[in-house]
Amino acid sequence: MKKLVLLGIVVLVAALAGCVQIKMATDIAKDGSGTYTMNYSVSQEVEQTLAEMRALGGETAVKMDEAPDFANFDRDDFTKKIGKHGVKIVAYTNDIKDGRRVVEMKLSYPDLISFSEAMGGSFGGGGGMKITKNGAGDYVLASYQAQTPEPEPTTEEAAPEDMNAAMQNAAKSMELMGRLMAHISEMSMAVAITLPGDVIESNAHRVEGRTCFWEIDANNMMQAEGMEPHVVFSGKGLSIKTAD
Repeated sequence: MKKLVLLGIVVLVAALAGCVQIKMATDIAKDGSGTYTMNYSVSQEVEQTLAEMRALGGETAVKMDEAPDFANFDRDDFTKKIGKHGVKIVAYTNDIKDGRRVVEMKLSYPDLISFSEAMGGSFGGGGGMKITKNGAGDYVLASYQAQTPEPEPTTEEAAPEDMNAAMQNAAKSMELMGRLMAHISEMSMAVAITLPGDVIESNAHRVEGRTCFWEIDANNMMQAEGMEPHVVFSGKGLSIKTAD
């Protein structure tokens, strides 16, 4: 499922927790630039559980670090990081409403590669999108592995593993995962990608005009695992700088 939402920043949370409601829409203009809109909602209980998982350390913390922490989101730092790739914040709100954290974000980007690299560098995960051209002169939108910053080198020696602490962490991880699984029915994710040309073929769940939709919830989450968006659209009247 992770690859399905490469244009989004929080899909890994859904993959790990299954307790997030998220809608993402990407509009691509005729020159390959565009806008990205995200609506994200998570209960405070789930948010607290995710924070506890981050604090545990070890492999669980590494995975959690790949997902954004909107409770401690640094807008200025985020703006600076994405700005290096020409991506800008158009609108942003982050509030608590009816016991849930609700985040709404709209970004503008010069091209999909720049957008993907900006998001990979800011949130990790490495999922990205690019546009290439096929032999028939049509454009192909597909996933690729975006570049992410290398971790900072450390000279500190790893402390000897404490078996008791490791067992306690494992037990705590299981407890926290149980809390998250109790909210699995809350999970829903919708991705919409609007192309600048007529859609010729795609692996989307449905297509309306030039917009392709992928929709995932607790019922089809397992079947969606590993799916990567793939859309072929007409290049007539378009001039998009391709990745190849």
